[in-house]
Amino acid sequence: MTSAAAQCRISGGLKSGRARQAALVIGSAEFTSRLRDLFRHSRWELAWPAAPESTSEELARNEFPVVICEGDWRNVTARTSGLPNPPVVITVGKSDPRTCQSALDNGVLYLDERGMRPGDLFPLLNHAWRIKNQD
Repeated sequence: MTSAAAQCRISGGLKSGRARQAALVIGSAEFTSRLRDLFRHSRWELAWPAAPESTSEELARNEFPVVICEGDWRNVTARTSGLPNPPVVITVGKSDPRTCQSALDNGVLYLDERGMRPGDLFPLLNHAWRIKNQD
């Protein structure tokens, strides 16, 4: 993660107006900007938390069903594994079969950064939401 790390909380609602908190996004300013652009044309809204340094506190304080991170999924899963109700983690990274397989083997959903398009990202986010709400 770069020094310009940024985070945002994504919340959204179904067309019926039922609101839900969806995810905490952890990544560089460029990464979160790309996500913000993608989410601008969807039913989801972005809201920024207090400070980028507050990831652990933010995760402990809020029960995020999904965390979307840029690359460093091991750090995220280490932070969330001790939570009473850990989130589903989606990692976005470069096309690397070993990294992808390692993430999948550890229960992390993987999205190739080339798949950062609404047609790829939103179905994966919805899948993560369904996984989380099966419990």
